[in-house]
Amino acid sequence: MRIVDTEREFSRFVGEHGHEVASLRPNEAVDVMLDFYRSVRSPEVEPERGDALLYQWGAFDWGKGEYFEFDLTRQLIRRGGSDDSDINQLNLTLRFVPSPELKAIPKSNQWCWSLGEVANFESFIRRSAALKAVSSLAPSSVSVQFGEV
Repeated sequence: MRIVDTEREFSRFVGEHGHEVASLRPNEAVDVMLDFYRSVRSPEVEPERGDALLYQWGAFDWGKGEYFEFDLTRQLIRRGGSDDSDINQLNLTLRFVPSPELKAIPKSNQWCWSLGEVANFESFIRRSAALKAVSSLAPSSVSVQFGEV
């Protein structure tokens, strides 16, 4: 996969696995992002430390109202890159109405820097308070964004 094709390739991958991005539920989002990371690689990045996953969550207000965000991001750093224009991210974000229970979960994140770390990373996500709190909820919205950092 070429870095510039990441969003298109991800959308195709989601469809091939029987889903639509807009209707992903939390556990499905985890499944497809981890499977995409495991199986679709780019020769434009170093496999170790150049292709990473970020799991982040918390209640945020970015100027359009407060939502609880459950986000999985794939970060791709172009081989030999030296500035922010060489770092691209694919964000898969599920937003939920921020109930008191969701707002009580502290904002945080966790990184996965290589294929060798994916099993532990997945275990971390599956055990997290954020996933447990949203796993049975339908998101208010699901979005995919791709671009430079």
